[in-house]
Amino acid sequence: MYAAQRIPQEHPYHEPVRRPKRKNQQKAKRAVKKKYALELVALMVCLCGVLALNIFLVGRYADITNTRHAVSSLEQRVEQLQNHREQLMVEIERSSKLEWIEEEAKNRLSMKHPEKDQLIYISVDPERVRQVSQRIDRKNSEVEQNDNGLPQPIERIIHRFAGVLRI
Repeated sequence: MYAAQRIPQEHPYHEPVRRPKRKNQQKAKRAVKKKYALELVALMVCLCGVLALNIFLVGRYADITNTRHAVSSLEQRVEQLQNHREQLMVEIERSSKLEWIEEEAKNRLSMKHPEKDQLIYISVDPERVRQVSQRIDRKNSEVEQNDNGLPQPIERIIHRFAGVLRI
């Protein structure tokens, strides 16, 4: 059943009412759909950008966390090495004491103090020591002269000249 449509009567002063054609309606719907599609694409691009930024930030935080972990493990290693160093310093301090050295020599190495019959005393003449040291000094100076190929006074002059040039 169809209801009767009321058709406006044409009045000489009124224009007849025109109904839009279906094609125009379809074009309008397509335009609205295209407008929404453009907005939807823009929204998706924005969401992809936000997602990319979030992934980048999470990656950076992961790098920071890894670096902090490496730093903390290195700090622990430094602390262990410092403790080990302190232990070694204590051991050096302990082993440099004469009492400890004597105790180790007696117990571990089975050493004893020499007895009176094992001691040998040597007397040294200071004048003889002086003469021997002078001979050694002379021989050392002769060896130095022969090694350089130049007499010692000339070599001293060259060294002084080189020292002046350095200034």
